[in-house]
Amino acid sequence: PKKHNIYHPCRYWVPLIALYTGMRLNEICQLYLDDIKYENRVWYISISDTHDNQHIKNEQSRRNVPIHPKLIEMGFIEYVREMRKNKKERVFETLVYSEKNHYSNAVSGWFARYMTEIKVKQSNKVFHSFRHTVKPHLRDAGIAQEYQNAICGWSGNDIGEIVYGGQIPIKKLYEEISKLQYPFLDKNLEEIKKLNEQH
Repeated sequence: PKKHNIYHPCRYWVPLIALYTGMRLNEICQLYLDDIKYENRVWYISISDTHDNQHIKNEQSRRNVPIHPKLIEMGFIEYVREMRKNKKERVFETLVYSEKNHYSNAVSGWFARYMTEIKVKQSNKVFHSFRHTVKPHLRDAGIAQEYQNAICGWSGNDIGEIVYGGQIPIKKLYEEISKLQYPFLDKNLEEIKKLNEQH
C-alpha cells in the first residue's frame, strides 16, 4: 500500500509500526497527534487512554514506546508533521470509531483481505502476528526482559522489576529498541521507499 494515499495512509503505516514497536492494532489506530512526542532527542509514542474513545488493555499497556529509527527512515515523522500542518487531531484521521473494535475495525478487515490477496492463507497469520514476531527478535537482539516488557507493555514477573523498577528513561529504551533489526527485510523496505518517492 502507498503511504501517500490520502484515504488509507494507515494501510502503509500501521503494519510497519506494529513490526517495529510490538504495539497492538488498536493502540496504533487510536493514536492522536499529541501522542507523538519528542524528548531528549528521541521521538516516542505515548500509549494511554487520555482522549475520549481511547482504550488500553491494562495498566502495563500504559507506556512510552520510542519510534524505531527504521520508521523515521521510512518517513513517519514527516507524515506526522504533515498531519499537524493540516490541523488534524488523530494520526489516522479517516479511521472511524465503533463500540466493538474501537478504531481498529477498518484496518482489521482490510488486513484480512490483504493477506488473502497476497496469498498468505494460514489461519494463524493474523495482524497480532506482528506482536508475536517482535518478541523473539527483541530476545535474539540481546534486549533484557525488563526493556522488552517496557516496550511492549508486558507484565514483568520479577518482583524487583515490578516494585522497584520505576520508569525507564526514554533514551535508554530508544537505545534498546534500535537493536531490533530485520536484515532479511532491508532490501524490501528499500524498494518500498523508492516506490513511494515516485508518487
